[in-house]
Amino acid sequence: MNRISHYCGWIITILMAVGPRPAVAQLLSPGELAEVHVDLEGIRSCTECHELRQRGISEGLCLSCHEPLAIRIESGTGYHGRLEDSACGECHKEHLGREFDVRRLDESSFDHIETGYSLRGGHADTECRSCHAAEKIEDTGVAVFKAEHGGLERTFLGLPETCVSCHQDDSEHGDQFSDQMCSECHDEVRWEEATVFDHRNAAYQLGGRHIEVECAGCHQSAGGVTRYRPLVFEDCTSCHEDVHEGRMEGECSDCHSPSDEWRQVLSVMMTDQFEHGTLRFALRGAHADATCQSCHRMGSPLATETVAIQYRQGTEAFAYPRPLFDQCSSCHVEYHAGSFEDRVGGAACSDCHLEGAWSPSTFGIGRHDDVPGFVLTGAHRATPCAECHLASVSGPNRPEFQIEDNSCSGCHLDESPHEDLFESIACEVCHDTEAFEIVGFDHEAPSLMYIVGACSSCHVGDDPHQGQFGGSECGSCHGTSTFTIQDFDHGMARFLVDGAHSTLSCDACHATELLETGTSFIQYRPLDRECVDCHGEAR
Repeated sequence: MNRISHYCGWIITILMAVGPRPAVAQLLSPGELAEVHVDLEGIRSCTECHELRQRGISEGLCLSCHEPLAIRIESGTGYHGRLEDSACGECHKEHLGREFDVRRLDESSFDHIETGYSLRGGHADTECRSCHAAEKIEDTGVAVFKAEHGGLERTFLGLPETCVSCHQDDSEHGDQFSDQMCSECHDEVRWEEATVFDHRNAAYQLGGRHIEVECAGCHQSAGGVTRYRPLVFEDCTSCHEDVHEGRMEGECSDCHSPSDEWRQVLSVMMTDQFEHGTLRFALRGAHADATCQSCHRMGSPLATETVAIQYRQGTEAFAYPRPLFDQCSSCHVEYHAGSFEDRVGGAACSDCHLEGAWSPSTFGIGRHDDVPGFVLTGAHRATPCAECHLASVSGPNRPEFQIEDNSCSGCHLDESPHEDLFESIACEVCHDTEAFEIVGFDHEAPSLMYIVGACSSCHVGDDPHQGQFGGSECGSCHGTSTFTIQDFDHGMARFLVDGAHSTLSCDACHATELLETGTSFIQYRPLDRECVDCHGEAR
């Protein structure tokens, strides 16, 4: 088959060179070209659309001429750019005569959404050529191509998608919205109404009673054009008469809101807009977040477990009664139940608390060092306040700051591991605040010199000898540096160790005994001292 195609190609070439042109064209062409391609008629123009030895037309050759379509196909836009099959010959046929419409377009059944531009509303009933007219083409490439090939009246390419390109003369707004798209307010279904417009996107936000006002109530016509911009709205008096006749300072919105009756002085004025700082009591911290009614309640003031508002006499019937504010306790229940009444210099809540939040307190470790009688040292500096100032008589969840006994046992009595053993000895004789454990205990320290008694006065129950040395002082054998005997002098005992005996280990003579209770101990006394007691009778 390839060989036949090869020969045919050569035959065509020869015939084109030597044969009569009309005869050759009649022999090879399947029919006349359409009127739009008449300039390609003739054997010498076949390769403008066909590649030698290839059936059908060449897509590449078509698009090399139809550049506007090539651009849309490459960018994936328009009708041709969205086709899955880009073979031109599948839709566009040729050689069917001068009168044949190569486009083969049925305008009555064509679905315009396939172009990427959906026809909605009034557009859906519009004739194609009402929009696709030569004078409305804005794409320069399309205009030049169609002008060169005489197709300006036939093309459907090159239209812009903006409303004003077709409806410039239909606008009723004059030059008011030249910087905006028509689609920001209008749709294609009900063009006469601004169904898309949302007044929240305008410079003036509608609220309250203003929402109920008809558009014409604010936007009036002048010279046949309804004026939407610019409108003066910076002040309420731009539209509304000032019933106060200038007697009131500030803005109307300081006291009034369009959300309710205009004559009503709103609570929002007091909460969000009223400058409380102009009064003698500026709102700071948590006070700034409190509602007006928290402090100003006509008739009965607010009273809870923590708050008890007091009003100035004679203002109780006011819409906004005037609270006393000379001191915190004028409004707040005294939290510490009088714990600081006797404090030198007096006590003010602001000494330890801020208006931002009652807790945490500003009274820290540094200030605690100034408290007479108890400076925080060691581990006490890392101890949370509530560990020492526990809730007590002041009430539930309220700390107690009046501590009568600030000795160690005053707080740590239940934590003593010694029970009543050292009842007469202060904890600080042996312990300090760095750590409870004793590190390097010094028996010779001056603080211990007043302790009278033997080792057993402290180490009762620590005797490992099971009473073998009753009546003897521990210090006779042991020192205070370590309990283990490093070098016992046996000469102090009743049995002199010399000769071969001096090389023996202690346990050679002093065996470990086990009591019925399971306790073991080393037997030091009494021991027999005769030779036969250890070595037996000589034979």
